[in-house]
Amino acid sequence: MIQPTITSEMTVFEVLDQVPGAIELFQQHGVNPTRECALFTRQIRLKETPERCHLEDLDELILKLNAAVPVSNAATK
Repeated sequence: MIQPTITSEMTVFEVLDQVPGAIELFQQHGVNPTRECALFTRQIRLKETPERCHLEDLDELILKLNAAVPVSNAATK
């Protein structure tokens, strides 16, 4: 089994950099990271977003983010 590319330990910035359409996926979970967490995207880890950015359903978001990772990115991780 291939290890997920996106994990709860990654920063919001890393996710935004690696996943096309990540902002829209975050918005589906109640937060716009470029607005609500903009000053801290390089420091906040995904696991901190429910508390710090009021994100809804982190586990589901991580599943969607992993599904959206381009195949070439997933193969190199």
